[in-house]
Amino acid sequence: MAETLPRSAFSRGSPPHLNINSFGNDPVMANYTITAVVSPNADTLYSVAWLDLTSGPLVIGVPDMQGRFYVLEFLDAYTNVPLTIGPASSPLGQGITSALQYVIVPPGFNSTVPSGYDYTAHLDTPLV
Repeated sequence: MAETLPRSAFSRGSPPHLNINSFGNDPVMANYTITAVVSPNADTLYSVAWLDLTSGPLVIGVPDMQGRFYVLEFLDAYTNVPLTIGPASSPLGQGITSALQYVIVPPGFNSTVPSGYDYTAHLDTPLV
């Protein structure tokens, strides 16, 4: 299992060009000139990642957010939202902002996930 996904930057105002299983982060707050997001929030930093689970599960590590709000929204290949991670909608309960490790599992995965992870999410499509 991959322990961390590498990060890469993407150009402001254009759709991100990313490697699979890596995060693209826009380090500047969004404004009205941004076109990569339909209706950007002015106080939000945006990141995007394409996950390919065909080789097996991936681990998403969320650092201690120290009480700050964040959302990791997972869309499957059909644009359904099978998983949302954040203090307002975590599968572990609301208000959690401590460091957590999530295992993202592809369809048909039957192996045992090692202990030590906080939550295992079984998704319906291998591309997320």
